[in-house]
Amino acid sequence: MEPKFDPFPQLETKRLILRQLKDYDADFLYELRTTPKNNKYLDLPIPSGTDEALAYITRMNRGISEQRHIYWAITKKEDGEMVGTICLWNFDAAQRLVELGYELLFTYQKQGYMREALTKVMTYAFDTLAADALVAYTHKENSSSIRLLQYYGFLPSGTIQETNSKGQAVELAIYRKKKSFLL
Repeated sequence: MEPKFDPFPQLETKRLILRQLKDYDADFLYELRTTPKNNKYLDLPIPSGTDEALAYITRMNRGISEQRHIYWAITKKEDGEMVGTICLWNFDAAQRLVELGYELLFTYQKQGYMREALTKVMTYAFDTLAADALVAYTHKENSSSIRLLQYYGFLPSGTIQETNSKGQAVELAIYRKKKSFLL
């Protein structure tokens, strides 16, 4: 499994386009990262302004060009409005394992957008990248994320303790899905 993201793999679903981040997405990323309901279970850097969000976009796109990860903006087809992000990263070629990450602005949750995006990204990971398994880490109290993973057949495979940016211990649940259990 050797990821190649040139050209960038834009993905489409019935209602969504998963595309590469653009500089004009900085305002959305700033909103996403500064909305308290969005960050209840995430320990991501909170940008002090759109300049930091723009720097984040630059870092993500550099990582794509260096084949370290793939990071999509989730946008609605009807109007191009961005609703969230989804990524594949931490590629382990020996185990053919890829880590999955996602976030959706709170106002767009419970509308099926992440299920739609996740279906397409899982297919891409298994069919195009030839991954044998996906892994996701989620806060043990993030019931929405856990339900989403379980819906797709991800199975619990333990927990891990991490220290968040505030120095607090946080327990993350680990979920794993093998290709043989695909949709």
